[in-house]
Amino acid sequence: PMRAALVDSWFDTFRGVICLVQVVDGGPLTVGAKLRSLATGLTHAVTEVGLLHPQVGLQPAPGGLHCGQVGYIIANIRDPSQAVAGDTLCFAQDAAKVSPLERAVEPQHMVFAGVYPTDGAAYEILADAIEKLRLSDTSLTVEKESSVALGLGFRVGFLGALHMEVFHERLAQEHGAD
Repeated sequence: PMRAALVDSWFDTFRGVICLVQVVDGGPLTVGAKLRSLATGLTHAVTEVGLLHPQVGLQPAPGGLHCGQVGYIIANIRDPSQAVAGDTLCFAQDAAKVSPLERAVEPQHMVFAGVYPTDGAAYEILADAIEKLRLSDTSLTVEKESSVALGLGFRVGFLGALHMEVFHERLAQEHGAD
């Protein structure tokens, strides 16, 4: 049966999550196929399959992806957290008889920070900005928290101090959130 490793993903505003996959077994992976994620258990219908070209970018592959090929799929996934790197994708009807591929090591969060708005009324602006940043940086972990002194905020996990610093700069520059 067909098995594909989800290598990476990114969010496109108009197309949703674009998944970079490698077909490890079976195939071909074509438009219209119903894929099941073994990590999340969700099923999605593939709407576009293609290859990445350095000069052209995303180029649809009418014949689909065959065993050994690396390409992209679009399956109307709107939440980037549903496209987990290292996940195994298979045809929905074969899910019971497919074993997951060996997963890559999950990134470990080493630095955690409490993120609170400078003004309590700006909580919604901060929440919206953090959610938009999560679309392009799936390695973040975000949990809501509250403090008696600081009010409502978030506990954010980062891969390291530099990751935290870049997040802080993007929060300020791209979204104007303090």
